Amino acid sequence: MAKFMKISFEGLEFLEKEEGCILHVYKDQAGLPTIGIGHLLRKSELDRGGIFLGGKLVSFKDGISREVAMDLLAQDLEEREKVLNSLIKVQVDQEQFDALLSFMFNIGNFGFESSTLLKELNAMHYSNIPAEMRKWNKITKGGRKVVEPGLKSRREREARLFSERKYS
Repeated sequence: MAKFMKISFEGLEFLEKEEGCILHVYKDQAGLPTIGIGHLLRKSELDRGGIFLGGKLVSFKDGISREVAMDLLAQDLEEREKVLNSLIKVQVDQEQFDALLSFMFNIGNFGFESSTLLKELNAMHYSNIPAEMRKWNKITKGGRKVVEPGLKSRREREARLFSERKYS
């Protein structure tokens, strides 16, 4: 990629809508403890009852504010933006970057890094990316992979965002 890209304001809004903003600890679809806008709580954070945010320990025992949730999202995205920028070897536009970041935020860095989607992207097979995104619509339930309707819808929206072209 030619330049370091960051998520756009529209991308942030898209991601917040996809993840939701829950200001107390809850279990995500995989049953993992989460807070805010898709922040998976690490064991160390659970043990101490707080998250380091900008170098300060913020307790989540009584929940967090929306402002803390947004700051936590920004902190989480910094690392993911670096990873995404390092993995993409071709030019993408802002909407494509936002869609890829939302996708990677949801499936995890390792899942994205080892995906056929990334191989297709770096081979400049842009038209294959929406179909590759749509494949990631399952969760494990009772030891079996099943299509999760919410993920299926999310993948459709990410695929649409990736395919948008805005010319000005």
